[in-house]
Amino acid sequence: MLKIVSKSPPAFVHRHLSYAALVDKLAALVEEIEPRPFGFKSVKSAYNEHSRFILPAASVFASDEIRPILKNWTREVLPEFMQYLGAEVLAEGFKWLVPPQNVRLALRFRILQDRDGYSLAPHKDSADTLFAFLLQLDKKNPCTSLYLRDKRTFVMKTNSTSDDQELYIASAKKFLESTLSISGELKITDHQFGIADAVIWEESGNAWQIQRGEDKSQIKLTKYDAINIELSENEILGIHNPLKDLVFTSAQSRYWQSNCCHGFYPRAKMRPRNVMLFDLMMTLSKDDRAMVPAQDTDDTYYVMMEKETSLKLLDSAGLMKGI
Repeated sequence: MLKIVSKSPPAFVHRHLSYAALVDKLAALVEEIEPRPFGFKSVKSAYNEHSRFILPAASVFASDEIRPILKNWTREVLPEFMQYLGAEVLAEGFKWLVPPQNVRLALRFRILQDRDGYSLAPHKDSADTLFAFLLQLDKKNPCTSLYLRDKRTFVMKTNSTSDDQELYIASAKKFLESTLSISGELKITDHQFGIADAVIWEESGNAWQIQRGEDKSQIKLTKYDAINIELSENEILGIHNPLKDLVFTSAQSRYWQSNCCHGFYPRAKMRPRNVMLFDLMMTLSKDDRAMVPAQDTDDTYYVMMEKETSLKLLDSAGLMKGI
């Protein structure tokens, strides 16, 4: 069964008994593997996420019990997500920006472990990711939240031109408490993606991005309202990424680009959360310099789809109409 849990950003939940077997097998493997710190390249530099670790993919996906389940998921479940996405995209007009014959789809699999205090600032995935799928291996742990940008942006004036980040973040926190009457414990975390300097979180999970102006006399506060998703047992969450107009575009997708994100609110005393991420990626032909073909690493496992399979999957979503 597949259901829509959000239209902005587009997110769908699929429920099936097969996930129970997959979770059980993965959970057993995870207990035997030592994770290592997770890092990635952000807009500004290489970045190691606080309290997030990754498990070597080769150790997990070498299992003869795991691979058939994932292959069946690709054949049977993935087309359903694509059909739901196609209905949302096509409703607002749609066009390809590159010939679809140059596109190949790939699935990237990773297993991550989030520990006490971990947070993930509201963000969009990289431009090569069409869908991010999350399968939690711990049934009672909190799930990733969706975020919708508030229409209002607040700009506060400051007399300080100091470069002390802690100082102007504290000023922003005081402004939220005294001027906007934001109550509860406000947690301050780094922003991983180079868009803002930091994030202040409300107790409800809503997030405020803090960005210092170029003249240093202004601090911009942008609010993102949390859409909290509760996953039941045997459910997987699929979140669509607007792709930043890299491969195809529509009026709806441009709205999603500007306003929709996902992230993870920092929770104290959270027991380690193990989650498997499936990323459905679009890779372009070698002649197009926008992307490079997906390649396995120690931490990441890829399944490249044949061109015919890729086109068939796009066609099942109605995304090949009029071409």
